[in-house]
Amino acid sequence: MHAQEPERDAFDESNFGIAEGLYRRLLESDPLPVPVAFLRLQLGRCLLAREAYAYARLEFERVMADPFSPAAGDYGAWEDYGDLKPAAQAGIARCFEAEGRWNEALDAYQLSRDKYPRIHWCGNCAHSLRQRTLDAIERCTARLQK
Repeated sequence: MHAQEPERDAFDESNFGIAEGLYRRLLESDPLPVPVAFLRLQLGRCLLAREAYAYARLEFERVMADPFSPAAGDYGAWEDYGDLKPAAQAGIARCFEAEGRWNEALDAYQLSRDKYPRIHWCGNCAHSLRQRTLDAIERCTARLQK
């Protein structure tokens, strides 16, 4: 359990509908407890988990369009804000793949690999995230060759 983070607890417990509502409520709060881009990323993750791909993609695209600068973030908060856009780009790719939109998924994964590689403080985790992207590129390429 995370103290004072019921939305994160709900997400971790796979209660994605509850987490979605809590993240939406946080987006309407004033002052915002964390950057809007972070809240939109988490909302997109909830929607992705609930298989609402078009809505999830919209939230991820909003993160990509947000002028947020990770240098202004509090690195002690939930996750490294430097990974917001890379995580959102990966989310866009996952949505396209889940919808069977192989060309768009491939393009999105390649953009994830080349322009928005995932960032993680742990070398093993960073390697694992990169490998997932490479595996997804291979999956999409194989689907397009069928």
